[in-house]
Amino acid sequence: MGLTINLSSIPAKVMAQVEAELPSRAVRAANELLNAEHEIMRGQGGGRRYGNHQASAPGEVPAVWSGHYRDSYKTLEDNAHLPGIESETKYAHWLEEGTPGGQMAPRPHVEKILQMAEPQIIAIYSEPWHISV
Repeated sequence: MGLTINLSSIPAKVMAQVEAELPSRAVRAANELLNAEHEIMRGQGGGRRYGNHQASAPGEVPAVWSGHYRDSYKTLEDNAHLPGIESETKYAHWLEEGTPGGQMAPRPHVEKILQMAEPQIIAIYSEPWHISV
């Protein structure tokens, strides 16, 4: 059972004012995702040690080695209404899902980032809209 909202009854002036505010809220929400990503993806893991590096164990978020992967996350700029972040590294999906054949087990972190940022994002979109009728 879904929720349907008919926006056709909302005056065009009001819709224009809401649409004008959406990009700034999306930027703020994307920044919350980046903040959560940096919080989730900090520190060492509990896996094997390689020299001075403590790797992540299967099921943990990826441990920080050089910081390249953590810092590779950027906000999505392709849609001004929907916040998002992504990593353009070739191995991002391997960290999240594991490698083909199971050589490396998954290091899930995307859902944890979303869960941490969700309350702040809900608060951003729940703020009063600056609408004059």
